[in-house]
Amino acid sequence: MIDAAHLPPAGSLVVAVSGGADSLALWDLLADLDRWHLHIWHLDHGIRPADADLVCVHDLAERHQREGRRAAVLMVEREDVPTRARDWGIGLEEAGRRLRYAGLARLAAQVAAPAVLTAHHRDDQVETILMNLLRGAADTGVMGIRPWRDLAPGCRLVRPLLAVPRQELRDHCQRRRISWAEDPTNTDPRWRRNEIRRSILPTFESGAPGFSAVLLARAAAARERWSLAETAVDAAWTLNTQGELVLAPLLALEASQRSHAWRRLLALWEVHPDRGRIAAVEDLAQGRPGRRYRIGRWLARRRGRTLAWTPVNQ
Repeated sequence: MIDAAHLPPAGSLVVAVSGGADSLALWDLLADLDRWHLHIWHLDHGIRPADADLVCVHDLAERHQREGRRAAVLMVEREDVPTRARDWGIGLEEAGRRLRYAGLARLAAQVAAPAVLTAHHRDDQVETILMNLLRGAADTGVMGIRPWRDLAPGCRLVRPLLAVPRQELRDHCQRRRISWAEDPTNTDPRWRRNEIRRSILPTFESGAPGFSAVLLARAAAARERWSLAETAVDAAWTLNTQGELVLAPLLALEASQRSHAWRRLLALWEVHPDRGRIAAVEDLAQGRPGRRYRIGRWLARRRGRTLAWTPVNQ
């Protein structure tokens, strides 16, 4: 059930476990394989009473101990997510996501784990793809949740259950008599994802059986295009001795591939690569020498056959 293609053959892993069925099943399946030293990370969000979640986590740890399985190290952190969200001026979901990944990255660095695992599954993937399509996302959104991405230097964030339906994970917990906690926000109609899960997706699937499989195939094709574009940019990306970006090889690429190059450049400038900024960099790269573009703390300039950038205060 677990796709171990992006996991190390042995050593330490950090596993995010909420107390829900999905993450508890992931932990139990990893323990079945008995290849890794598992470091279980649990976050109390400070949003609702979290005792039930933590009880389920402790119960599974004790269950594994009784069964003579390799012991896992349990790390529990507490954060006041609502307060952080207000301080940062962002939503609860985004604040929780930031705090989760920051905590997971810290623990991975402490225990020298090359990978952090989350329990995102096939249903999460389908819901994410459809949600992104409904809001008009391009290939980056249509790709859905990636099987892995870099989380921190030397550490990957891996989702080894993306091909597994939610129900299979619940069935596993039921067979093993593993108790889990239900997140009450999963039924709150105010959350867009819940509307997609409970209403929109079942309607589409009922009217066009196989709809979810089509979405997954489209996402796989988008990821393949992304990979090919990244490979093309890798081959064309050249900095001269002054640290300027040589434009000719990049301008020879297809337009969709060039957008990957401009995304990479914006990331280098630590600027969010939205469509407007990508278009602005494309316009600058295609423009006449001497053109300039101010973005963030950088001033980018078209210099002959190169693109140069310097901090604005210099």
